[in-house]
Parts: sequence; structure tokens; C-alpha cells
Amino acid sequence: MPLLANLKRLFINKPIKRAVLVAFFGAVLLMVYLSKPDVARASHCNVSCSCITNQHTATRNWITVRHASTQLWIGSEFISHRQAFLMNYFFNEHVLAAMMMMTEQLVSVAMQQTLAIGAFLDAKHQMETQRLFQTMMARAHKDYHPDLEMCVIGTNAKSLASAQRHGEANAYVLSQLGIERSLNNENTNAGPGVKVDKEGRLDLFKTTFCDEHDKNNDLSALCDGSGPPQMQNIDVDYASLVDRPWTINTDFTTTPANLQDSAVTAMFEYLYGHEVFSPISAAFLTNIANHDALLDVRALAAKRAVAQNSFASLIGQKSRGSADSAQTQQYMTVLMQEFGIANTAEIDEILGERPSYYAQMEILTKQIFMRDQFYTNLYDKPVNIDRKGAAIQALSLTQNMDLFESKLRNEAMLAVLMELELEKVQFSVENKLNTLDAEAKIKITP
Repeated sequence: MPLLANLKRLFINKPIKRAVLVAFFGAVLLMVYLSKPDVARASHCNVSCSCITNQHTATRNWITVRHASTQLWIGSEFISHRQAFLMNYFFNEHVLAAMMMMTEQLVSVAMQQTLAIGAFLDAKHQMETQRLFQTMMARAHKDYHPDLEMCVIGTNAKSLASAQRHGEANAYVLSQLGIERSLNNENTNAGPGVKVDKEGRLDLFKTTFCDEHDKNNDLSALCDGSGPPQMQNIDVDYASLVDRPWTINTDFTTTPANLQDSAVTAMFEYLYGHEVFSPISAAFLTNIANHDALLDVRALAAKRAVAQNSFASLIGQKSRGSADSAQTQQYMTVLMQEFGIANTAEIDEILGERPSYYAQMEILTKQIFMRDQFYTNLYDKPVNIDRKGAAIQALSLTQNMDLFESKLRNEAMLAVLMELELEKVQFSVENKLNTLDAEAKIKITP
């Protein structure tokens, strides 16, 4: 039986508890005996063994039934104790209430801790956001604070495009003057022919470029002495007129012409087409056979125009700049003073009142990098270094385009030289063919 087994497990091998167990069973048997009806107690057998056996069986069955009912009653009492006392009273009234209060306490504490964690997270994000804003603000102050050197490059390049365009216009006008002179155009000094052209040029030489000390003072009779000293022999002095100055005070887009314009055109006429063609009259062109002469003149004028274009382009680059260049000259003056040139008149002589495209490119692509401030200012913010690099790259692209145009002019002149050499070979071949044709005709004639 489970109850007896539990009791046996509790009291076995323990003397005192074993005595208590014997007394307990004796009490139980006594109670069983006393609880039997008097008839059963009175009818005990003392006659035969079969009666005793029957009584023993009846007593055992009765004890078994009683044991089962007792076990059932004890089990029901344990169940009732568990349900009524442990579950309904002890658990519900004490344990469950304590657990509920504990849960409420844990939830409250957890919420307080979560609130603290949330406050820490809010503070963390707030501090990170403030740090990000401060970092971006510091970066903005650093990156968007241009260096003074950028202003130096920018202000000196303000009128570069207009000066280039103005120089191209001067080069075009000078080229057109050369073509008109080669074609004996009307209203030009070379229009009537060689005699008038040289007379006009000689008159200009007497009044402007003549130096009476030339030819061992033999030109004193030719010179009238009216020309300024700085213009003497300037018409043939390429170094003084074209090569040395950064800006030539000449502008063919305006009138009237000044002495520098006259000097440039005089040198231009000496270099290209010193001997002009005689004009072709209308009567000469009435004969169709003479038309080839006109084409030959124009062919020579075209070849000469290619050579003239290089000189005209150089003069255009060095001719004085546009009106905006006068403002740029102020900034360039500051740079020249940083080079140690304190005399303003000397600076004006170098740059000119309106610096040419050549002068501006000379400053931006060469002279500006010779200042020690440029290299000390390279110890600057990385973004400003990138800006300077971009500005220098832009100037380099402009310079490369000038080199490209110069190479195109060189290729054009080389092509003309090649054409002239091929023309000699062509004439030689044509003469040989004509000779062969004449000999063949003689052999065929009877």
C-alpha cells in the first residue's frame, strides 16, 4: 500500500521509530476489535480449527475493506488539503498575492531601469548629434574658407578671356591688312603698285624710324629728326618691338593708329611681301590666256597669308588687352611689387596699361609660381589645395590649347613648304614630258 510503504520507508531501520510503528498497528487492531459487533465478539470460536479459520478470513477481509476505506479517506483528505488549503487558501491568499506584488515590483523596477536606459540612449544620440553638427560645422569652416592664393589666381584671371578675344581680333585685322596689300587693294599704300608702296614706306621711315647715326652718320641727310628716340629703328628691331615686351601698345580694332601700330605694320611689310605685285589692269584680263597669271598671284598670296598668320597671331597675343584688363593690371602690379619691383613706371612698362593676353598668361602660368608665398600657402587645408590644383589645371588646359593652335600654324607652314617643293618637282616633270612630246612629234613627222 502506498501509505504503508511511505510509513515503512520513514521508520525502517530505526529502533525507536520501529517501536512506535508496532504500537500504532497494535492500536489499530485494538480499535478494529472494539469496533466489531458484540455478536461477532461473542461468537468467537473455541471449538474447532475450521471456525477459527473462517473467523480469521472474515477478520482479514474486514481489515482489508477497512484499510481500503481508510486509504481512500486519507487520500481524499490529502486532496482536500491540497485543494482547499494549499491551492485555495495558501497559494491564492499568500503565494499568488506575493507573486503578484513581486511581479508588480519587478515591472516597476524594470520600467524604472528601462527609463534610465532610455535616458542614456537619448543622451547618447543627443551627444552624437551635437558632435556630428559640430564636426560638420568645423569642416564647413575649414573647407569653405578660401585661401588668399585662390583670390590671387581668380583676380588675375578676370580679364583673361576678353584679352584673348581682343587679341584674336587684332590678329585677324593684321592678317587682312597683309592680304589686301598682297592683292593691291584700293585705299592701301600698295594699291598703285611697287613704286607708290615703297615711297609711302620710305616717307614713314624718314619721319618715324630713321636714325641719323646709321650708315656712319650718312643718313643724317635723309632723316628729318621728327621721330621720337624710342622709335628709331624699331621697325626692324624684332627683339625690342615684339620679343622683349609682354604687351605691345597696339590695337588695330580702334582708330586712329598710333606709333606702335605703324611700327608693327612696317615690320610686317618688311617680313612678308617687301616687293608687292604690280596691279593687273582690266585690259590685261580681257585676254583669257592671262587669267592664269591672276591665279598665280592669288596662289602666292594664299601661301604668303599662311606665313603671315603666325606673325599676326603673335602680335595679337601681345597686343594690349580689352578695357577690363586695366582693372586686372592693378592686381598684377601688387604681384610685381612682391617680386621686388617697387617702381610703378617700370611695372607699367612691363605690363602695359592694359596687359595683353600674353602678359596675363605669363603672370598666371609662370611668374605667380615664383613667389615664396605660393609655396608657403600650400601648408593649408586639403580642400584649398584641391582648389588650387583645379585652378592650375584650368590654366594648364588654356596653355595647352595655345600650344595646340601654335602646332596647327606650324603644320600649315610645313604644308606650304611641302607644296612649294612639290611644285618644283612638278615643273621638272612637266618640262621632261614636254621635251618627250616634242621629240616624239619630230620622229613622227615625215
